[in-house]
Amino acid sequence: MKRWIKLSVFFGLVFLSSFVTAQQQRFPKPEFDTGYTLPTPTTPEPRSISLEYFDVIVLLAVLALATWFIL
Repeated sequence: MKRWIKLSVFFGLVFLSSFVTAQQQRFPKPEFDTGYTLPTPTTPEPRSISLEYFDVIVLLAVLALATWFIL
């Protein structure tokens, strides 16, 4: 029983210490004096609704075949 307590305390401390170290910034962010601005990202056009339905049908077919082969 004491072994489980020691293990849970150890893993709890390791888990909590990862949150503390993850938020530290070791280097300052770069400062650019050239006047360059980052471009706005472009987003692609959405797919047509028929292709979305086709994707769902293919997904369901593959899942059905996978469960058929597993059983």
